[in-house]
Amino acid sequence: MKEIEIIRNLVNHGTPSHILPSSSLVQCHEYRPHIIFANPIKIPAHIQYAQSVGVNLYTLDHINEVEKLKQYHPASQFLLRLAVNDQHSLCRLNGKFGHSLDPVKLTHFFTQYQVLRKQKPIPQITGVAFHVGSGCQDVNSYQQALDNSIETIKIAQQFGHQMSIIDIGGGFVSDQNLLPRIGTL
Repeated sequence: MKEIEIIRNLVNHGTPSHILPSSSLVQCHEYRPHIIFANPIKIPAHIQYAQSVGVNLYTLDHINEVEKLKQYHPASQFLLRLAVNDQHSLCRLNGKFGHSLDPVKLTHFFTQYQVLRKQKPIPQITGVAFHVGSGCQDVNSYQQALDNSIETIKIAQQFGHQMSIIDIGGGFVSDQNLLPRIGTL
């Protein structure tokens, strides 16, 4: 199946898609509202390009990235990427990417975000994201990451943020037994 057909199928089922804004898929206008700019480090030129083509949703790991979006794409939205347990994955990502799950550090992030919110316009936090790592075949890793996401959302709610998205990342294997079990979580 071609890349564009996979994206079309995901969009038709209401699923956003992670791609880099420089991807040829951005040229397909109907998919732009469904694109998540998930590159961990966003340089201003890429943010400006994403904005110019109608990509408005980002994943962020750090408050500094929120400040960058505030400067270059203030009308955007973002998901806070969480560093979840990826010990059962073939390709582990969370040593490099994702915000700490430590409640003190999460509270600190939301406190800093509250300060930034007073300086309008500001990107809006709309959810959380995680990636258990590529090739993970342990359904418990997904359950733990979902539990971590719910705890993060509860902390965000204490600051008045209503989140509506939990992005479960990618890296899925074609194990026919695992995917249905993940879908029941």
